[in-house]
Amino acid sequence: MIIEAKKENFKDALGHCIAQMVAAQKYNSINDESISIIYGNVTNENLRSILKLEEDIVTDDITEYSN
Repeated sequence: MIIEAKKENFKDALGHCIAQMVAAQKYNSINDESISIIYGNVTNENLRSILKLEEDIVTDDITEYSN
């Protein structure tokens, strides 16, 4: 699981997390460690996104929290 936490820019954090997930997928592939699904989690004070990378498709579930 890859985790990215940002206080300010949630969209940037999503991009960073997805890039890290793709890098982990490629690293695993090069090292013959097949992991079919890579998960990521992005959070800030109000939003949480759970990401799933399967093959070349990223899906997300964004939840908003109110105080």
